[in-house]
Amino acid sequence: MFSQCGTVLKVGEDVPIYEWKAEIAKVIKIPGTWHFAFAQAKRMIITKTKNGTTVVRGEIAYNSDGGSAKSVSKKGKSLRDLKPAVIHKQNLISQKKKKDVNELILVHYGDAWKNEPDLKFYKYVLEEATEQTEKNPAEVERLCENFEEGPNVVV
Repeated sequence: MFSQCGTVLKVGEDVPIYEWKAEIAKVIKIPGTWHFAFAQAKRMIITKTKNGTTVVRGEIAYNSDGGSAKSVSKKGKSLRDLKPAVIHKQNLISQKKKKDVNELILVHYGDAWKNEPDLKFYKYVLEEATEQTEKNPAEVERLCENFEEGPNVVV
């Protein structure tokens, strides 16, 4: 339906996914060490200065302008140092989670659940995405390529 009215972009294919969390931790201080109380701030003003640095000011009320703007970057670091890595598509599920899912399916559908057409996705995940794929990225890619056609495809 959406593709009839516009362009559909698939996350991980058309739009890359970046590892921002780990990269930000290298450059930005944790909020508890900032020069204002992060949790109490109702408004944050982020400003780019003339020399290219970024400073943040936190206000405890929406109509106040009394805080001082300072950098929240770690010493010697800059936002220009951010270079997040691309996260590739994965289908990795721990053995413990697979066991739990399998037990739940057995309780609700019985031993013949693998013959249910609506549960082909779970059959695929439990049987095809094994420990082997968790150690071999090429195998993960192969499995993902085969499964992209839809959850009802048997590979």
